[in-house]
Amino acid sequence: MTNQIPDIKGEKVLVCPLNWGLGHASRCIPIIKRLAGEGKKVYVGAEGAALVLLIKELNGTDIERFIELKGISAKYSKGKSQTWAIIKRLPKWIGEIIEEHKEVKRIVGERGIDTVISDNRFGAWCKKAKSVYITHQVAIKAPRGFKWSEPIIRWMHGRIIKRYDECWIPDREQDGISGELSHQPNLPANCKFIGTLSRLADINPSDINPSDINPDEQADTVAIISGPEPQRSIFEKEVAEAQKANGEKTLIIRGTPQKDATEKDGNLTLVPHMDPATLKAQLLGAKKVICRSGYSTMMDLDAIGVSAEICPTPGQSEQEYLAEYLTEKKTHRRWEKPKTDSRN
Repeated sequence: MTNQIPDIKGEKVLVCPLNWGLGHASRCIPIIKRLAGEGKKVYVGAEGAALVLLIKELNGTDIERFIELKGISAKYSKGKSQTWAIIKRLPKWIGEIIEEHKEVKRIVGERGIDTVISDNRFGAWCKKAKSVYITHQVAIKAPRGFKWSEPIIRWMHGRIIKRYDECWIPDREQDGISGELSHQPNLPANCKFIGTLSRLADINPSDINPSDINPDEQADTVAIISGPEPQRSIFEKEVAEAQKANGEKTLIIRGTPQKDATEKDGNLTLVPHMDPATLKAQLLGAKKVICRSGYSTMMDLDAIGVSAEICPTPGQSEQEYLAEYLTEKKTHRRWEKPKTDSRN
């Protein structure tokens, strides 16, 4: 395990991941398991697919209570530019952050919470409890055409970070994978690097040797689909069409844990979700991996030493930066949607 999660005092902890894709929830799993293993009373506050994922993957872990905690609603546009879609939603988001903060204060008061751990939720803090903020992008990247706004955005994010007692950066301080997103000369004083977080890291490789998988079930290509809608569905369709055309035996993990059905379509097998042990085995046994350049996915691949063909979510500046940064480091390669013959 590469992380160095700081010790948490007190007996009752509320962990609140953001529901933008599944990454924020999945990277909180090692933290939740560590706290539960220490005998803490852990409350999990989440919503939507993130809450479903946590309930499924923490089955058997001693969790005090799962609480539906609404936050910023994620909705991307179908186009490549998300900037105006985000600007239009700002008033709604501000209201949602205020309501989130009120709800966290209520939970802290009613449950006697000692510590609140927020993964990128701006309103999940409370003066009556120790408040911890998790982010891998202290220095938020602005969209193309809005680079002039980065100092303003970073100042605003810095103000949010200062509301928390501690800011945990899930990356290595040296030779990290977040690049300029967190490796800055003047980080806020409450920031600390805690190493990468991955739900795959603690799975014993001897328990999931890829050679033990039935060859009929091992895919040549594994595609991990993730992110908010509608871009998640768009990416799934693009990958499915490309893999259907090239005939490779492909496993597509759709990132929809709220669904149960597995579908087969020729050389494609589409599953809504996959438990960590099976996922790790499939990734280690695959000849090719395709995925978004979401940071939590990058941490999972880093933890098991797997390289992938990566494709950023259009208009998501953080993923666009990571795709460029990690391909320049030659850690991963870029995946491009195959071009169709315009004559057909």
